[in-house]
Amino acid sequence: MSTYVASDGEYYTASEVVENVESGRWTAHLWETDTDRQLVETARGEVLLLVPATEVDFAPAFEHAT
Repeated sequence: MSTYVASDGEYYTASEVVENVESGRWTAHLWETDTDRQLVETARGEVLLLVPATEVDFAPAFEHAT
């Protein structure tokens, strides 16, 4: 399952993105199929750029057990 990092700093799973669009909380405006980047507008009028996250994006959030 894909995970996206949004321009607001939040992370969303692909299912959360679909759920937000299908429920009307977000309006999809652009989807680049080659990069999987998406541009959506929230119900409050905020525009979010969603970019697929990689494992590298998550690395600082986790500490290694010693």
